[in-house]
Amino acid sequence: MIIIKTQVTEQSFKVMPRELTENVNLYLVDKEQEDNVINENVLVTIENGFINVPFTASFLKEGRKYHIRIDNLSGVRIWQGLALCTDKTDLQNYKIYE
Repeated sequence: MIIIKTQVTEQSFKVMPRELTENVNLYLVDKEQEDNVINENVLVTIENGFINVPFTASFLKEGRKYHIRIDNLSGVRIWQGLALCTDKTDLQNYKIYE
């Protein structure tokens, strides 16, 4: 699970995709309010088999879960997962319940 912050400035997360490509489509949706969506092409950086995916969202809320899907520009899914939005810093003591 990816941890993201509530900040409205640009942030990023790092994942290991099935295919390394610099241009991807990022789809991020709020699992509680599906109107809150990012669906855009982004330029990522590749580093040691991982991609670093930058994004900016103004709708992120503390404690909410988000579904993330990354596709190549041909529409083939190269990674998917969940994200939790939190500003807590003691993540080793933080439990996630679904």
